Amino acid sequence: MVIPTRTPMKDWVSLTTKTAPDPSYQGAHSAISFAAAEVLRLSFGDRFTFEVTSESLKGVTRHFTRFSAAAQEAGLSRIYAGQHFRTDHVAGKAWGGR
Repeated sequence: MVIPTRTPMKDWVSLTTKTAPDPSYQGAHSAISFAAAEVLRLSFGDRFTFEVTSESLKGVTRHFTRFSAAAQEAGLSRIYAGQHFRTDHVAGKAWGGR
């Protein structure tokens, strides 16, 4: 029986974007965002309505009703950008306070 061999380079697909040259674990965006959300939650409560506009995407505004929701989105954005794995986000979230 012949077992086909697969070379890692054959199946590897590079990202089309560049990622920052920083460590993956723990996710810094998650840690910092959840730490800030925790401070704001302790000061104002978690239920707080606010909007955030994008500096790079003109006309894009995000609406949040909780500090924790904004922190969650900030952390997850790094996964979607290809910068972090979910484990990085989970560890950063725990390190940040929630």
